[in-house]
Amino acid sequence: MSKSLRKIFNAIRSIKIPWRFKSKYHDNFHCTGDQIYLRQISELSSKGASKNEIIENLSGKKLSEINPQELKEFEAWLDRRITQINQQDKSFDYVVPSLFPQKYYRGLFNYGSEMQTLKKGDIFTDHGYSWFTPKKSYAEDFSHTKDGIMIETVIPAGTKISRDINISSDFISGLNPFSSMNIVLPRNSRYKVIETGVKNNQNYLKLKFLGI
Repeated sequence: MSKSLRKIFNAIRSIKIPWRFKSKYHDNFHCTGDQIYLRQISELSSKGASKNEIIENLSGKKLSEINPQELKEFEAWLDRRITQINQQDKSFDYVVPSLFPQKYYRGLFNYGSEMQTLKKGDIFTDHGYSWFTPKKSYAEDFSHTKDGIMIETVIPAGTKISRDINISSDFISGLNPFSSMNIVLPRNSRYKVIETGVKNNQNYLKLKFLGI
């Protein structure tokens, strides 16, 4: 590459675009364990719990029962998690809203007691970052177990969705990601239960996205 072309290339790379399709911290809470802790921290914080109260809740111990070194490590871990949550929340400010409504799916190996008690008309808040996919077959990989569940929802146009995009082959659909593998919705998104039951031998839950 010539010096002039390299200079142009480097200049383009240095441009900082304020908007994005994928939130900067999209992958911070990808694994199940992270999501569990995230939801607990988020829900406790929304109820006004102090850092010490959160530590006691997550550890299952009173502060007096935790040795000083373990407590120090727990406090540092919690501080990192809270920082990541704040970064992810702020990152959604720069995510481009979706252009069209789109149906999404989520498959869970085991849906918890809270979801098992949901009935038509119920409204609930997901205190974590809800993960969905436009590919039903991908969601079915996680919902096919005996205690699994298939969740279906339609996300309306104008929603800030963090998307995984293959720019080379999926640039246009990236604006409305029909073929992206997964999306993440903002924390504390609200849903209304439209339908519950069993479909195709799987537990089934249809939700209406209400925003945050």
